[in-house]
Amino acid sequence: MYGTTGVGARPGLLITRLGVGLLLLVVTLVILRPFLVPAVWAATIAYMTWGPYRRLCRALGRPRAAAALFTLATFLLLGVPAVWLAALGIDETIRLVGVAQEWVKEGAPLPDWLTGNPWLGPRVERLLAQPLSS
Repeated sequence: MYGTTGVGARPGLLITRLGVGLLLLVVTLVILRPFLVPAVWAATIAYMTWGPYRRLCRALGRPRAAAALFTLATFLLLGVPAVWLAALGIDETIRLVGVAQEWVKEGAPLPDWLTGNPWLGPRVERLLAQPLSS
């Protein structure tokens, strides 16, 4: 009974194993989905900086110092502009909401494409009804 390992001996077991394997693959991809784009960006940055990093390691003779310099350079070249752009976007969004609130207070109606949108319309109306805190 336990000695038969052929595919034809227990086709239900093979189908169950394939189904469970496929289910695990799908669940894994659903869980990892938010991390795929950052992981691809990290891999791209690592690949693109590997050659200069190796040259810096040879020039300094200290791999830890080279890693620290490259981490600092990556932060300065990518992190600082990203934080600055995010802060700028937040500031401009606050200004846009303030302008829209004034516009609606003066009696200008919201556009039909905005109020007719079932997902966006109620949220925008609720947002414009709230006072903007500074």
